[in-house]
Amino acid sequence: MSALKKDNRVRKKKDFDTIFKTGRTVRGRMLTLRHKPSPKEKSRGAVVVSGKISKSAVQRNKIRRTLSETMREYFKKGVLNTDIIVIVQSRQAKENLKEAKEELRRLLESIR
Repeated sequence: MSALKKDNRVRKKKDFDTIFKTGRTVRGRMLTLRHKPSPKEKSRGAVVVSGKISKSAVQRNKIRRTLSETMREYFKKGVLNTDIIVIVQSRQAKENLKEAKEELRRLLESIR
């Protein structure tokens, strides 16, 4: 597994706030995806995993890495110029990462 490259990450609070305020929302059973067109030349992404999902930072980071890998594969295709924030909503994502990855793929395809 590898994380998103630095230039493919949403990192600044201002960018997060903009995406949350003006972005569109797509919901799945375990994940919520917020997105808006990117002012940059590349797609950028972030994964948000709350402490409510798992008290263990190791578990949260595993979820984050797994979903980031799926986004990285999607960004490699170079299809979109979009800023994306993935919010893990359900504890089920912790138990079933494979389903969470599939759901993320479906959500990413739906915003094309």
